[in-house]
Amino acid sequence: MAASVDVEPLDATFGAVVTGVALRSLTGAQWQQIEQAFHRFALLLFPAQHLTSDEQRAFALRFGEPEAELMGDRPTVPISNIELGGGTRDLDDPVMHILRGNEGWHTDSSYMPLAAKAS
Repeated sequence: MAASVDVEPLDATFGAVVTGVALRSLTGAQWQQIEQAFHRFALLLFPAQHLTSDEQRAFALRFGEPEAELMGDRPTVPISNIELGGGTRDLDDPVMHILRGNEGWHTDSSYMPLAAKAS
């Protein structure tokens, strides 16, 4: 994998798409480029990164210590319309209302007294 990271600004007020890198195996130089892009664009999209939970946590740790995890030893919270038993939630299920709301802009912990560095 080449050491250069491709950062393409979005056609929006802020944000960029980052390609040319595998987040699961970043070099120090690649991380520096990503961190610089984060400070410049505030929002980074990483398409086609299919990380395991452990790989996602390792990447998140580069930004700092994550907030207390809500799902025990899982570093991410599953967001799905599938119930624990495997069935699909009804459209009037309260969880479905939350999921529909999350389809717009969503950020975690912005309401906390000390906001998160990233979300």
